[in-house]
Amino acid sequence: MKKMLVLSLFLMLYACNYSFAEEFVIKINDVRAKAGETITVNIEISNSKPVVAFQMDIPLPLGFQYVPNSITLNQDRGKGHIVQANVLPDSNVLRIISFSMSNANYTGSDGVIASFTLKTPKATANFPLKVENAIVADVSATNLLTGTVDGTVRLGD
Repeated sequence: MKKMLVLSLFLMLYACNYSFAEEFVIKINDVRAKAGETITVNIEISNSKPVVAFQMDIPLPLGFQYVPNSITLNQDRGKGHIVQANVLPDSNVLRIISFSMSNANYTGSDGVIASFTLKTPKATANFPLKVENAIVADVSATNLLTGTVDGTVRLGD
Protein backbone atom coordinates (compact mmCIF):
# COMPACT_ATOMS: atom_id res chain seq x y z
CA MET A 1 0.00 0.00 0.00
CA LYS A 2 2.84 2.36 0.88
CA LYS A 3 4.55 1.67 -2.48
CA MET A 4 1.29 2.42 -4.28
CA LEU A 5 0.95 5.76 -2.46
CA VAL A 6 4.55 6.73 -3.30
CA LEU A 7 4.06 5.73 -6.94
CA SER A 8 0.82 7.74 -7.14
CA LEU A 9 2.49 10.79 -5.62
CA PHE A 10 5.41 10.49 -8.06
CA LEU A 11 3.07 10.26 -11.05
CA MET A 12 1.07 13.29 -9.89
CA LEU A 13 4.23 15.37 -9.48
CA TYR A 14 5.50 14.27 -12.89
CA ALA A 15 2.17 15.21 -14.49
CA CYS A 16 2.26 18.64 -12.83
CA ASN A 17 5.78 19.31 -14.09
CA TYR A 18 4.84 18.18 -17.59
CA SER A 19 1.70 20.33 -17.74
CA PHE A 20 3.65 23.43 -16.66
CA ALA A 21 6.52 22.87 -19.09
CA GLU A 22 7.56 26.08 -20.78
CA GLU A 23 7.42 26.39 -24.53
CA PHE A 24 9.39 28.73 -26.75
CA VAL A 25 9.01 27.62 -30.37
CA ILE A 26 9.77 29.30 -33.71
CA LYS A 27 7.72 28.00 -36.63
CA ILE A 28 7.75 28.73 -40.35
CA ASN A 29 4.25 28.33 -41.80
CA ASP A 30 3.76 26.26 -44.96
CA VAL A 31 3.02 28.10 -48.22
CA ARG A 32 1.25 26.94 -51.41
CA ALA A 33 1.70 28.88 -54.64
CA LYS A 34 2.21 28.61 -58.36
CA ALA A 35 5.78 28.13 -59.52
CA GLY A 36 7.50 31.42 -60.34
CA GLU A 37 5.27 33.53 -58.08
CA THR A 38 6.28 35.82 -55.26
CA ILE A 39 5.19 34.42 -51.89
CA THR A 40 4.79 35.69 -48.34
CA VAL A 41 6.27 33.51 -45.59
CA ASN A 42 4.94 33.86 -42.03
CA ILE A 43 7.02 33.17 -38.92
CA GLU A 44 5.27 32.29 -35.67
CA ILE A 45 6.60 32.31 -32.13
CA SER A 46 4.89 30.56 -29.22
CA ASN A 47 6.22 31.77 -25.90
CA SER A 48 5.20 30.77 -22.37
CA LYS A 49 6.84 33.83 -20.83
CA PRO A 50 7.62 37.27 -22.25
CA VAL A 51 10.44 37.55 -24.78
CA VAL A 52 12.21 40.61 -26.18
CA ALA A 53 14.21 39.33 -29.16
CA PHE A 54 14.65 36.54 -31.69
CA GLN A 55 17.09 35.51 -34.37
CA MET A 56 17.10 32.76 -36.97
CA ASP A 57 18.75 31.60 -40.18
CA ILE A 58 16.82 30.12 -43.09
CA PRO A 59 18.84 28.45 -45.87
CA LEU A 60 16.92 29.38 -49.01
CA PRO A 61 16.39 26.55 -51.50
CA LEU A 62 18.05 26.82 -54.91
CA GLY A 63 16.22 29.34 -57.11
CA PHE A 64 14.58 31.25 -54.22
CA GLN A 65 15.45 34.91 -53.68
CA TYR A 66 14.70 37.10 -50.68
CA VAL A 67 12.95 40.34 -51.68
CA PRO A 68 15.11 43.02 -50.02
CA ASN A 69 13.43 45.04 -47.24
CA SER A 70 10.30 42.86 -47.32
CA ILE A 71 10.57 41.72 -43.67
CA THR A 72 7.83 43.18 -41.45
CA LEU A 73 6.74 42.64 -37.87
CA ASN A 74 3.15 41.85 -36.99
CA GLN A 75 1.89 45.11 -35.45
CA ASP A 76 -0.21 43.11 -32.95
CA ARG A 77 2.93 41.51 -31.46
CA GLY A 78 5.64 44.17 -31.72
CA LYS A 79 5.99 47.29 -29.54
CA GLY A 80 8.53 49.39 -31.37
CA HIS A 81 10.75 46.37 -32.03
CA ILE A 82 13.30 46.48 -34.84
CA VAL A 83 13.46 43.71 -37.45
CA GLN A 84 16.13 43.17 -40.09
CA ALA A 85 16.69 40.46 -42.68
CA ASN A 86 19.57 39.97 -45.09
CA VAL A 87 21.10 37.18 -47.11
CA LEU A 88 24.52 36.41 -45.63
CA PRO A 89 27.46 37.14 -47.96
CA ASP A 90 28.55 34.32 -50.27
CA SER A 91 25.59 32.17 -49.26
CA ASN A 92 21.87 31.74 -49.75
CA VAL A 93 21.15 31.91 -46.01
CA LEU A 94 18.57 34.46 -44.89
CA ARG A 95 19.33 35.81 -41.39
CA ILE A 96 16.48 37.46 -39.49
CA ILE A 97 17.06 39.46 -36.29
CA SER A 98 14.46 41.29 -34.21
CA PHE A 99 14.89 43.08 -30.88
CA SER A 100 13.80 46.01 -28.76
CA MET A 101 16.21 48.85 -27.96
CA SER A 102 14.29 49.35 -24.70
CA ASN A 103 13.96 45.61 -23.90
CA ALA A 104 10.19 45.77 -24.38
CA ASN A 105 8.40 42.42 -24.54
CA TYR A 106 6.56 41.30 -27.64
CA THR A 107 2.84 41.22 -26.96
CA GLY A 108 0.90 37.98 -26.91
CA SER A 109 2.20 34.48 -26.55
CA ASP A 110 1.29 32.83 -29.85
CA GLY A 111 0.87 33.61 -33.53
CA VAL A 112 2.58 35.28 -36.47
CA ILE A 113 5.36 37.60 -35.36
CA ALA A 114 6.96 38.47 -38.71
CA SER A 115 6.56 37.99 -42.47
CA PHE A 116 8.86 38.26 -45.47
CA THR A 117 8.65 37.84 -49.23
CA LEU A 118 10.47 35.41 -51.52
CA LYS A 119 10.64 35.11 -55.30
CA THR A 120 10.24 31.43 -56.22
CA PRO A 121 11.73 29.40 -59.06
CA LYS A 122 9.64 28.16 -61.97
CA ALA A 123 10.09 24.54 -60.87
CA THR A 124 7.10 22.64 -59.47
CA ALA A 125 8.12 20.78 -56.32
CA ASN A 126 8.11 20.91 -52.53
CA PHE A 127 10.91 22.96 -51.00
CA PRO A 128 11.94 22.99 -47.32
CA LEU A 129 12.32 26.18 -45.30
CA LYS A 130 14.42 25.12 -42.33
CA VAL A 131 14.97 27.03 -39.11
CA GLU A 132 18.65 27.06 -38.08
CA ASN A 133 20.70 28.85 -35.41
CA ALA A 134 17.53 30.14 -33.73
CA ILE A 135 17.35 32.18 -30.55
CA VAL A 136 14.33 33.39 -28.57
CA ALA A 137 15.61 35.66 -25.79
CA ASP A 138 14.20 37.19 -22.64
CA VAL A 139 15.22 40.50 -21.07
CA SER A 140 18.33 38.91 -19.52
CA ALA A 141 19.47 37.70 -22.99
CA THR A 142 18.88 34.05 -22.05
CA ASN A 143 18.05 31.83 -25.03
CA LEU A 144 14.76 30.17 -24.06
CA LEU A 145 14.19 28.29 -27.34
CA THR A 146 12.73 24.80 -26.78
CA GLY A 147 11.98 23.86 -30.38
CA THR A 148 11.60 24.78 -34.02
CA VAL A 149 9.15 23.76 -36.74
CA ASP A 150 10.34 23.87 -40.35
CA GLY A 151 8.03 24.94 -43.15
CA THR A 152 7.46 23.76 -46.70
CA VAL A 153 6.82 25.73 -49.88
CA ARG A 154 4.65 23.72 -52.28
CA LEU A 155 4.95 25.07 -55.82
CA GLY A 156 2.55 23.79 -58.44
CA ASP A 157 1.17 24.72 -61.85
